[in-house]
Amino acid sequence: LNVYSRSLNTAKSMEEIYELTLDAAEKILGFEFADFLAIKGKTLCLEAYRGASRISSLELPLSGNKGITVRTARTGKSLLVPDVSKEEAYVEGGLEINSELAVPIKIGEKVLGVLNVESKELDAFGQKDQELLEILASHAATAMSNLDHAENLEASAREIRESQEKFKRLFM
Repeated sequence: LNVYSRSLNTAKSMEEIYELTLDAAEKILGFEFADFLAIKGKTLCLEAYRGASRISSLELPLSGNKGITVRTARTGKSLLVPDVSKEEAYVEGGLEINSELAVPIKIGEKVLGVLNVESKELDAFGQKDQELLEILASHAATAMSNLDHAENLEASAREIRESQEKFKRLFM
């Protein structure tokens, strides 16, 4: 996790953050499927995934009551489901999944997205897996926030330079 956190903090794009986060999740946990979903407006959008999938794009309304990832995004709390057949919020995604772990990616109380892993095995994830995935999600949230701040600073610097150039032309 420490190695990946350093890489995440130097990421130059959101796509790089998504890929590095999934790389770390793949190394740390055994899963058949993992995905990184980001909140955009009132929608939870699939940004990147690993493993076999029939879905290459996905947008889930946050207003819905179905879906483990939607519930995680809405509540801001991790959801460890040892047997998805016993979970009312579970929505089948086309794969034979039996257990799922979804953790929020958040800064403070603001949820930025969800990191989700799934397995064909029953009870594939435990409390330790949840803790590790929560730490990884925290690193991803920090990297996303840092990248957003850096982009805002860059935009402000660009505006200042443009303003200086305009003032210089007016002065001349």
